[in-house]
Amino acid sequence: MPSNHEPKGPAVTSHVSGNETSDKGDDASASGTGCKDPELQEAFHVFDKDRNGLISPGELKSTLSQLGLLASSTSFSRIHSMIRRVDIDGDGHVSFSEFQTMMRGESYA
Repeated sequence: MPSNHEPKGPAVTSHVSGNETSDKGDDASASGTGCKDPELQEAFHVFDKDRNGLISPGELKSTLSQLGLLASSTSFSRIHSMIRRVDIDGDGHVSFSEFQTMMRGESYA
């Protein structure tokens, strides 16, 4: 993984873990949201390993563990709790629009 991704991990983690609020959104190409922030899209793709436009609990756990921000022994219950904090539509995943809301510190509707 390129080193330019690593600094984004802690900021993303603080948002996902509930220390800050976050944005919910889908990848501009997949969802048509038209996000013009390539750095935000790149940060989202660090987590969205299968590029399906959603961060799954497994992808979140794997990425945070690889970045050294989460113990590999962390339970999926804890991961689901992190996701629920930003999961506006309740699908159990973080879309790009949800990620965007979180990262921009916007309130959840």
